[in-house]
Amino acid sequence: MARDKAPPYRWRFIQHHEGGARSWVWQRFGPDGRLEKTSEPHAKYGKAMLDAIRHGFRPKEHQSSIDLKLGSMHFPPGRCPVYQEITAFREETVKSSRRPDAHDATTARKPQD
Repeated sequence: MARDKAPPYRWRFIQHHEGGARSWVWQRFGPDGRLEKTSEPHAKYGKAMLDAIRHGFRPKEHQSSIDLKLGSMHFPPGRCPVYQEITAFREETVKSSRRPDAHDATTARKPQD
């Protein structure tokens, strides 16, 4: 039996800094681009990742990104990751040099505080 194609979910992993403490949350966006769910804070990225997998995240099938303090890493399914640095004056996209067909993430936005 053929496996049903997964809906085109997009996942976002966000590192929060509050005082000296850091935490991670994940967000799942539906096929229409709307935010469907945000997790509770997790102490470590790995714990947030495992929780997202329990909630349906498929790393090899779903588009995802990791939002850090100075930029974002985008993971399009089946393609090389793309890092987007966020600076005070501009956003600069740095493509992975492993394959020439790396996804251009120039439309990614800076996370809102």
